[in-house]
Amino acid sequence: MSSPVYELRIALEHISPAIWRDFRVSAGMSLEELHEVILAVMGWEGGHLYLFRKDNTIYANALLRDVWNPPLAEKTMLADLLEKPGDEMGYVYDLGDDWHHRITLRRILPPSEKAPVCLDGERACPPEDSGGPPGYYDILAVLAGNGPEHRQEILDWLEEDYDPEAFSVDHVNARLDQLVSGTKGSPNSIAAVVTEFLDHEEKRVSRNTHRKYEQALDMLTYAINVYGGGDAGLPSASLMRGDRDFIEVAEMDALFEYLPEFFGYFLPRKMFATEQQMIDVRATLRRLVAWMAETGRMDGDDATHWRQYIRDKVAEGMEATRLRWHDFTELPPPLPEGEVEEMIEDHFTVTHVKPGKLWVDHPEDPSRLLALEVTRELSSLCTEGMELGLALVKIRGEWYLEEVYNAYPY
Repeated sequence: MSSPVYELRIALEHISPAIWRDFRVSAGMSLEELHEVILAVMGWEGGHLYLFRKDNTIYANALLRDVWNPPLAEKTMLADLLEKPGDEMGYVYDLGDDWHHRITLRRILPPSEKAPVCLDGERACPPEDSGGPPGYYDILAVLAGNGPEHRQEILDWLEEDYDPEAFSVDHVNARLDQLVSGTKGSPNSIAAVVTEFLDHEEKRVSRNTHRKYEQALDMLTYAINVYGGGDAGLPSASLMRGDRDFIEVAEMDALFEYLPEFFGYFLPRKMFATEQQMIDVRATLRRLVAWMAETGRMDGDDATHWRQYIRDKVAEGMEATRLRWHDFTELPPPLPEGEVEEMIEDHFTVTHVKPGKLWVDHPEDPSRLLALEVTRELSSLCTEGMELGLALVKIRGEWYLEEVYNAYPY
């Protein structure tokens, strides 16, 4: 039996004038599929994590399993959460900028109605990575000729043709048509080879091991799609919703080109990977390389090189994990009394170490170093070149350490 069609309204919260869309989807789709439709309908690029919230329950994908262990969006149907007109739920896109949306079920229609389709809406989606509602309001102020002190920086960053009032239902529906008719990519693409590998291993390993393989490769392919530019030499903004994913176009060489970024940036800095996740990644990728050699997709010498490389890099990542999750229970030296004039949370490179003291790049003057009083426990863990995530506060014109929230090799 076909599922009914839901007519929904989605609106960004904490934004005025309102940014909203009316659209129709099948009630039988999963929340993961609904997420893809929302990206197309709203105009988001799709390069960030997301979650749905209904009452006090969060629904997300497997990448957040080790953070909240939520019910999986891919296994939760839209009809399970919205049942009658007036029912609502939340959707959050980009867990850094925190774009909160409110989704409301407006009508329930027969299965014969076209879906997905956008019906109406107002105003353009905010620019990606603009800093949430506060950053968006700064952009509006700059476009109105006012704006904060860093208005030139905003203008340099902003796309020249960005019009906050622009909206085209035809453009949205073109994206939805591309989403529905998107092709699977070449048989030698990352996506195709990974799928074939997982299908092969499903017949060979236990269900638990296969699940670990899936989770590790989900993290890797997600990382390549979203962060596949920059130093890895891959195209930037590679995740193009409404078009094919980068992993459906790129061949396996791109996967291996991205591994340094994956081990050095994505796992420790974006995923806060646990030691067990590192172990699972190591086992998965080493087995993937062995399978590629067995099936003639990779030369034997290359396979030996990559298996060794994966082992070494995961060992470095595990060391970073142990440092990052080290329990810094001993507090920094007490702060002097006085009004906090400024606070900075950022990553700093350790330049020099002595017992109970660290030198890092000065937050205001790159030609100087900042000496910080720290616990001996922390200084004993640190080496020159290590990066620390620090909260620094300025009191009476001097900078002091308030908190250490991250630590890993540079």
